[in-house]
Amino acid sequence: MNDFSFALLYALLAPIVVHPLWPEVPERLKEQIKIYRLLNCLQIVREEKAHEIEALAYLVSASMVAPLRTEFANVYAYLFVQQVLRPHSTREPKSSKGAERLRKIFTRRPKETHL
Repeated sequence: MNDFSFALLYALLAPIVVHPLWPEVPERLKEQIKIYRLLNCLQIVREEKAHEIEALAYLVSASMVAPLRTEFANVYAYLFVQQVLRPHSTREPKSSKGAERLRKIFTRRPKETHL
């Protein structure tokens, strides 16, 4: 199977990561995730990373289980503004303080697994 076929299958069939105790995500987010994955399938598979809209989907489901800690609530608010209030922003964020904080939070391994 060539790279494009694998990337296309991933874009169409890969599950959306959600909190296990609340596996529901709004349909609008599901549609936006699929559109982003289809438009960027080769890049996603090569870089093995998720987009902001996928992080938002996880945080939406996690926030239904328990209140989010401050740092995750800040990330949630940032992503909500970027993806819901400005929906045409389907590319990676520009270099900014908010984008840098996002990268730090999602690349560091927390000691606790609680949100």
